Amino acid sequence: MNDSNSMIMSLLPFLILSIPLAICGYKLAPRLGKSSALWAVLCLIPLLNFFFLYYMGYCVAIRVLDRLDAITKRVGA
Repeated sequence: MNDSNSMIMSLLPFLILSIPLAICGYKLAPRLGKSSALWAVLCLIPLLNFFFLYYMGYCVAIRVLDRLDAITKRVGA
C-alpha cells in the first residue's frame, strides 16, 4: 500500500505541470483540425507528453508555413 501511494505522489508534480499543457492542447487542436479531447489526454500522460509537445510544435509550424505559402501565392511574389 505504501509503495502505490509513493508512486502516485511521485507522479503528482508531473500531472500538475501537465494541466496547463493540456489546456493549451485542447484550445489549439481545433485550429489545426485535430481532436481536442485526444490532444488534451495526450498532454496529460507523463513522459508521453514530452514527445507529444514536439509533435504539437511541428504541427503548428507546418500550419504557419502552409498559410504563409498561400499568402505569397495570392500576392504573386
